Amino acid sequence: MSESSSEVVGLWAEAWSRLDTDAVARLFADDATYVAALSGEVSDLRRAFRVAGRAWAECRIDGLEVSVVSDGGDVVVVAATYRFTGTTRRGAEVAYDAAATFVLRRAAGRWLIVRYHESFRGGGAPAERGAR
Repeated sequence: MSESSSEVVGLWAEAWSRLDTDAVARLFADDATYVAALSGEVSDLRRAFRVAGRAWAECRIDGLEVSVVSDGGDVVVVAATYRFTGTTRRGAEVAYDAAATFVLRRAAGRWLIVRYHESFRGGGAPAERGAR
């Protein structure tokens, strides 16, 4: 049985918390895009997560809350909030509350993420502490 669109977002959080960028990439459509929180730059989603994955020694997504905010049949918009914590490979600790938007498309009976955007709740970019 195929996962629901909300369950796919949960799988994303689990895979990202393991820094399993291959598992994360399998949840993305071939044409998936990422909108960077600070620059607004749009880039290839698989590449963005593979690059980001190399920067982290560990990370965790906790308190994931997910809701479908728009259901167009084969395209849905899912809103999520969560707490991100992590340690970069340089030893910096990072923590922030995030709000994310996922657009998913159903293809061949399977939901795939086609667009992802994350915003920092509370404004501004998170500060790194303890970088070496």
